[in-house]
Amino acid sequence: MEINFSCESKRFLKNATTDLSQRILKKIDLLKTNCFPKDCKRINNSFYGDKVFRIRVGEFRVLYEIVGSEVILIHKISKRSQVYIKEDKEKYL
Repeated sequence: MEINFSCESKRFLKNATTDLSQRILKKIDLLKTNCFPKDCKRINNSFYGDKVFRIRVGEFRVLYEIVGSEVILIHKISKRSQVYIKEDKEKYL
């Protein structure tokens, strides 16, 4: 499976500490073999779409979507208190 990152998620990883970004990238890399790990949950009424899931990495959450059968799109990475807040669509695109 191929993993694509949104601009916002790339920016988060770039600004995060090396330790944190490595932990998050390891967890994301595991999605290649198992798209639905046991700690994933489906997000209802998501701003990003209908089939959005989240995984936990400590106090951080990774929102992702499976597009087709070959692509995982990482929408957002943020702290739990901020990850579900709506934002302008222009920022996302």
